[in-house]
Amino acid sequence: MKGKGKMKTAEEQQADKWLFPPQLERTKHDFLSLLDTMAGERRSVPLMIMGDTGVGKSAFVDLFERHFLQRKPGKQVRRVNVAAIPEALVESTLFGHLKGSFTGAIQNRKGLVESADLLILEEIGELSQPVQAKLLTFIEDGIYYPIGADEPKPARHIQIVATTNRTEEDFRRDFYHRFFHFEVPPLYRRRTDVLHYFRHFSPLAYQELRPWEIMTLLCHNWPGNVREIETLSLEFSWVTTISDIGPTPALDSQFIEAMMKTTTGLSPEPCRLFRNSLKMNGIDVDFLEKSLNQFGLGLHFANRTTPLKDSVPTKTCIRSRNTPVNDSVPIEYKINKGLQFFTSLFWKSETDCKNLLEERTGDKIPFYSRRALMMNKPGTKHLRLVKDCLRYIGVPGDPPETEEGITEFLEACRARKEDPIPEPERGSLSEARRTGRAETERDMLRRYYKDLLAQEHGNVAKVAKRAGRPYATVRDAIKKLELI
Repeated sequence: MKGKGKMKTAEEQQADKWLFPPQLERTKHDFLSLLDTMAGERRSVPLMIMGDTGVGKSAFVDLFERHFLQRKPGKQVRRVNVAAIPEALVESTLFGHLKGSFTGAIQNRKGLVESADLLILEEIGELSQPVQAKLLTFIEDGIYYPIGADEPKPARHIQIVATTNRTEEDFRRDFYHRFFHFEVPPLYRRRTDVLHYFRHFSPLAYQELRPWEIMTLLCHNWPGNVREIETLSLEFSWVTTISDIGPTPALDSQFIEAMMKTTTGLSPEPCRLFRNSLKMNGIDVDFLEKSLNQFGLGLHFANRTTPLKDSVPTKTCIRSRNTPVNDSVPIEYKINKGLQFFTSLFWKSETDCKNLLEERTGDKIPFYSRRALMMNKPGTKHLRLVKDCLRYIGVPGDPPETEEGITEFLEACRARKEDPIPEPERGSLSEARRTGRAETERDMLRRYYKDLLAQEHGNVAKVAKRAGRPYATVRDAIKKLELI
């Protein structure tokens, strides 16, 4: 029509329905690659899209449907949420029934398996085990029995796609393993996507975020995933609407005010308690704040800067984690580097399912990036901060205050199969270190180089190469540790 923009096609409208921030875009890329592979198979492969509640499984179902109809236009797509069907009617809905087979069956009815070319079963984990067995027979043997039928009917070749937030233990084993599984990762495994979602739902609030508020959003574990962010954004907008004269003076922040009223699990307390704990244990919190502020992050409530004030939306793309930070890089990527620095500093994993402002738990030693931890040409204060933080989290020994020495110490810790942080003191200054019950730095380095020497059959040159250190330095260290 004249004077009006071009109408979007149904496919374009469907594509605009979902947001794919950078890290989820990687998952989307992998998923589309899988679909291309499945399209080349001679027989349809049942697919189960797995993921926690609220991660966006429906977005991937829509991707599959679009891909399917592009290859097979005009085919019938039937979509049903198993959890929304009364249990007594699930079997009839899927396989159909004959007239008189049960009370209320006043006529024959075809099941979805007979009318669909693409059958989408949402919440398939709600199927009872007997119905799982019948669906397995349909998939494997190519036959099924409508309710009330004595003779089997041949199955059509249809594509089945299912979604679930259940785990393997909730299914019949044979049924579960008949599907190809694709996981949509939860938000705690792609934390930097949080800011993209928050900007999408609350663009004005996003630009007003302070460093500690950004840190709180990134460190929260988001058990409700994207739905939880959407709820928080709505609550934030509501608080902003009813607070015409600004936030309550005692709270000083509409973000805090929203968190005080939120029905989500987000809270300012972990950030406050974490900073207080650092300060009480002798960490230079002012220098730490300054270091984090370089990345738009922080822990201090008094910091009122707004790093995202002039931020503009960035294109969704896959960016290398090794991209150096500079003023031309969008603030979201600086923040990503800052989160890597923070997690490396306190020996945490970005993909931990816990709040990152709480104590590190578990026996798995996370990977640390030397570049993220040391940054460029670390000064005396920075090296001291790294050393003090190692003491704070309870790593035994006394690492030297040099970049090479700290790096060697951390590599030795990581070479251990068990967690070097003793129990139960993890998360605080270690009493074991003071009483001598913990393994010393010398013991750790000795074990590290001893293992390397054994693996390289005593070849010091190869050990130096494996350790990434000069030959002379490694040779002197091995002599000092009385290994040769």
